[in-house]
Amino acid sequence: MKKTGLDYFNLFLTCLFVLLLMLYGYALIKGKEFDKLKWNAEVHTTSEDKTMKKGNMIRVINADLFNNSNDSENSPEFSSPDLIYSKSTDSVYFWGKDDLLPDSLSLKYYSIDEKKFYSLHTKLPYDNLKQAIKNKLVESIVSINIMPKGKIELWIKQPDNDDFKPFIIKIFRALESIGNVEELVYRKSGGEKYNDFPGIKNGSDFSDLLRKEYIWEVKVETEDDGDRLKKVEAAGYDENRIEIAKEDHDAKSQNIPKIFSIDWGDKQEYGIQYSFNAEEILTAFRKLDSIKGNEPIQLTFKVYKNKYAECLLSKNGIIIPLKDLYPDDPIKYAR
Repeated sequence: MKKTGLDYFNLFLTCLFVLLLMLYGYALIKGKEFDKLKWNAEVHTTSEDKTMKKGNMIRVINADLFNNSNDSENSPEFSSPDLIYSKSTDSVYFWGKDDLLPDSLSLKYYSIDEKKFYSLHTKLPYDNLKQAIKNKLVESIVSINIMPKGKIELWIKQPDNDDFKPFIIKIFRALESIGNVEELVYRKSGGEKYNDFPGIKNGSDFSDLLRKEYIWEVKVETEDDGDRLKKVEAAGYDENRIEIAKEDHDAKSQNIPKIFSIDWGDKQEYGIQYSFNAEEILTAFRKLDSIKGNEPIQLTFKVYKNKYAECLLSKNGIIIPLKDLYPDDPIKYAR
């Protein structure tokens, strides 16, 4: 009896083990565990006009990839840029995943050039994406290319695989949609919202601030004749540097500046940063640009060693003062 009972008990354990293996295998198959691979995603843009310096500029409002079979989601990294354009190395980049490829996409963006909101909520050809990847050991890139007038290309890439040629999986068409200016001017960081374009109240002004160029030049006035300029740098509202030579401030056609950084002095050096209100400087540039004549718009900075700097925008005798968003005394550098 003992032997027979032990045999039945062993048989029961064997059956239980087989059942657990079957359940585990079923769970793996249902969860598509064998289909999981290393992948990342990006959103970038291209322009049909190859001559444009910043063609097809896009403000990405949201971009989310999903797989509905296991409820996974992938979104852009916190530090990812959201303003992209052709001829730029920047793209919206996502978190790296070791998971199922996405089977759906939710995308909303604003075209700076067209001054329109677009949105696309669609299923993705999951099987086509999966079958396109032969080497699962190399990270794959699901690439979303935004083109003018709502055209969206879905690409698959393997940058680290020399034998893999990127190709288009499918082409979609985003539809014009409704949006508001808050979606354009605010960014999130650390759970807080920040307005990088204070005063801007509509999409058209937002576009002009980023896209439109004016002919302007810079002049810096110091208190003492012996002071020399050490540095004059500027950046636009797209966060890109505006080229300004220290020795030559001749007028050029350039975007509206967002911030200036100026260092000057002789034996003792000083430095300031001057940040503009977006609405104020856009309105001022528009007003002066409407004045007839070939004279360029001039930005004049008056810098002081013991008080706040001043900035004046002028043309043909019309002078408009521009406030500093964050006024402060100049930095006094160590000798």
